[in-house]
Parts: sequence; structure tokens; C-alpha cells
Amino acid sequence: MKLKLSIFILSFFVLTACEQTVIPATGEQTRSVISSQQEQQIGDREHQNIIKAYGGVVNDPNIAGYVASIGGRLAAVSEMPNAKWTFTVLDSPVVNAFALPGGYVYVTRGLLALANDEAELAGVLGHEIGHVTARHPAQRQTQGTVAQVGSILAAIGLQIAGVDGSGQLGKLLQTGAQGYVASFSRSQELEADQLGIRYLTRAGYDPQAQADFLTHLGAETALSARLSGKSYDPTQVEFLQTHPATPQRVEEARQIARSLSNVQGVGNNRNKNTYLTTINNMIYGDSASQGFVRGRTFAHTELGFIFTVPEGFKLDNLPDRIVATNAQNTQIVVDSVPSKGTSPAQYLQSVWLPGLKQQTNVSSLSDYAEFTTNGLPAATGRVQIATQRGDAYARLITIGLNNAIYRIIALYDPRSDQFMTPEMQKVAYSFRALSQAERGQFVPYRLRVRPYNGESLTSIAARTPFNELAVDRLRVLNGLTSGQTLQNGQLFKTVE
Repeated sequence: MKLKLSIFILSFFVLTACEQTVIPATGEQTRSVISSQQEQQIGDREHQNIIKAYGGVVNDPNIAGYVASIGGRLAAVSEMPNAKWTFTVLDSPVVNAFALPGGYVYVTRGLLALANDEAELAGVLGHEIGHVTARHPAQRQTQGTVAQVGSILAAIGLQIAGVDGSGQLGKLLQTGAQGYVASFSRSQELEADQLGIRYLTRAGYDPQAQADFLTHLGAETALSARLSGKSYDPTQVEFLQTHPATPQRVEEARQIARSLSNVQGVGNNRNKNTYLTTINNMIYGDSASQGFVRGRTFAHTELGFIFTVPEGFKLDNLPDRIVATNAQNTQIVVDSVPSKGTSPAQYLQSVWLPGLKQQTNVSSLSDYAEFTTNGLPAATGRVQIATQRGDAYARLITIGLNNAIYRIIALYDPRSDQFMTPEMQKVAYSFRALSQAERGQFVPYRLRVRPYNGESLTSIAARTPFNELAVDRLRVLNGLTSGQTLQNGQLFKTVE
């Protein structure tokens, strides 16, 4: 997580008139509220905001240049070869890829770590290029309404006010907005798959590579669910995910690839060794600019703070906040804002609470107290919040450190609340400044590429930093099913 002192808001044009435009990928005419020129303006305007929201870009010129060269090769064989294309590798461990209007295509280093060869990465980039050439972002905007855009801004406003976007209250209030912003329709995803495979084939890659990556993505999603103690149904269409890797979608991609494989002259390039050599030594997981999750502890060496969550909680380091969740789906959220000269007590009463009240029905602050944690000034109180499922109770905590206010919020059972719940007490009283000596103890993990020498995966996994399901994580990282093995001399990925 890169705790930012500014909030990223992706704005949209809401226009009153539509114009007739042509979809480059199909040649079909359609009506759109956004012209091609306006699409470019949106992409140009939001590009830097995307970079900030994801904590920056991968600075390694070899990786950035390599991804851009693959993207450029695919764009050259698309229906928009002369467009202004920009390919960016975001410094995020999350497995994600997406596109903005105007030819802006993004992949995360988390996705680069999951892919196993150049063709798989090309399949992802081709898919995102397909969204642009099919003008899917513009179609989504055309289908939206003024009220829908308003709900997006309201949802983001709740995040600004401190209500966790991934928590229970956030899920109730943001579902429609997230679906509008993050997700294309199933038909659009399939069309982007078809176009991506078309561009793969034209560029000389194995057309099966896209389906292979979708398979790996499904395995990674299932593993993440196991690590979180949640169930996973691979047949469920998850509309709130940007790229649902369902078996149906994988099979559709394989059918398209098979139909192209029979065409004379179709290439089968995978470039596995080149790809793995390029990403060797890449940061894996959190980077220093985002802070480090180490078990139940979170430490941010650049901002200089550390805290620990109670046993049974799992930490997720998101771009703008840290979320701790347990098996009962109790969630604790931590983020920060600039103090602007206000104390934690003043911020809680005069800024945070009024901000919440502007967004939803919130009671007055009760059970208020000021306290000190590890020499840092702090304040706390609880509020009652009206949700679609009834009243929820939230504990709010503010802590001051280095010209910033750190905000902690959790929904909780009021019957167990005495000053603070035990979980919140542990988080609040563990929060402290990080010493210079301690900062050197936290360094990023690295993705290492090695030739396989016959050693068992169990032995290799024992040297990784993974505390749970280490062998399974090593298998998913290398795209191996339970029955597959590595061959002597074959390059494979591990984490050190």
C-alpha cells in the first residue's frame, strides 16, 4: 500500500448528445456520447492519476521496455496501428490488467509474475488492446446515466470519509458503482478475448497462450480464496471482477485458438526463456513505497510506522489503505490523510465525523476518549451507521504521526465494546513510529529464476517466505497442475 495524502477520483464526461462513430475492430457504426478525440483526452488526463493510484511504475527499463515492445508489436497488427499507444507496468503486486480510452494499457508486476512466457503476456496485452479497438470504454460510458456517475462519486466520497470500500458497509453501498467502473459485460469480455487472440495470431504467437493464462489466473484465484479461508466456485460468473476466469471463458478462448491453429502459417512462438530471464530479480509482493506485510505485521519504511493485527486476521495491502479481515469477516481498515495542523482529536470530531455525516446517516460520536499510544497522540469514538441491512456500529480511531493523521475504522458488535474492542485495542496500541534501525529489517522479496536441478518442490518451497501452502503457491507461480513436474534444466520461478 502507498498511503497517499491525496485521493484519486476517476472522472467521466456526462454529455447530453450522442454522435455517430465507427468501431475500429469491427467497422460497425454506433452512437456514442464520447468522440474519439474525447477518449484520447480522458486517457491523457487520467494516466498520471492511475499511476499515482497504483503506487507508481516499475522503474526497471528492461522490464518496461520489454512490455512496451510486445504491446507495440500487437498494436501494429490491430485495427488501430497508428493510434497513440502507451503500455505501462504498474508497481503493484495485485494481478491485474486494464485499459483506458486513448490507447493506455496497463499491467501490474503481479501479473508479470503469474505469466509464464511472452506469449501469455501478449495474450493479456492483446485482450486489453481489444477493449480499446472495440471502443468498450466508450460503450460503457454511453450506457451509463447521470445518476450512475453520481453513485460512483458518492461511493468514492464514502472512501474519502473513511468508510472502507472493501468492507461490509462499502460492499452494500458500492456494488453498483464498482460494477460500472471495473467490469465489462460478458459479451465485451468475450469480444476482447476474440480480438486478443486475433492479434496474437497476427503477431506470430501461439493462439493458445491466452487460454493458458486464463487457466493460471483461475488457479491463482482459487489459491487466494484458500489462503483467505473462503470458498471458491469456478463456475460462478463474478461480475465485479474485471476479468472473470471462468471455465466457460477458458473453453471459449481455446475453441477460438483451435480454429486459428488450423490456418496455414499460424505461429507458435512462446519465448519462455526470454520472458523468464527478463523478469528475473523483479520485486515480488510489496515494495518499499507501498509498505510490507509480514505475517500479521504491517511496516512502512518510507512513512515510518508499524502496527500488528490480532491472531486470526489476514492483512491485505491495497493501493490506498490496509485491510485486516478474519474468518468472521470482521474488517479493520487503516489509511492516512494530511494533518494540516489539526490534532487527532480535532480531526476526528471536526473533519472525519462531519464527512461521514455528509455521505450517510451517522449518529453523534459516543464513548469518546483521548489517549496516547507509544508516545503518539490519539483519539477514539464510536458511531452508529445506517445501512441497507440495518444499523451497524463503527469504532473510529485517529493517531498523529509525522504531519499525518492515521485513521483506523472497523464495524463491530457493540455488545463487546468497552472503550474499544480487544481487536481494536491491539491494533491501536501496537501502532508506533518505526526506528531507523528497524527500517533496514524490511526489504522486498524478489522473484528468482533458476534452472531446475531435480530438487523436490517441497524442499524449494521451504526456502520461500511463504508461511502457508508454500508448495501450492510455487506450483501456481509456475503454472503447474498437481500432476505436472519440472524437467531438469527447465527455468522456473521461485521467491526469495
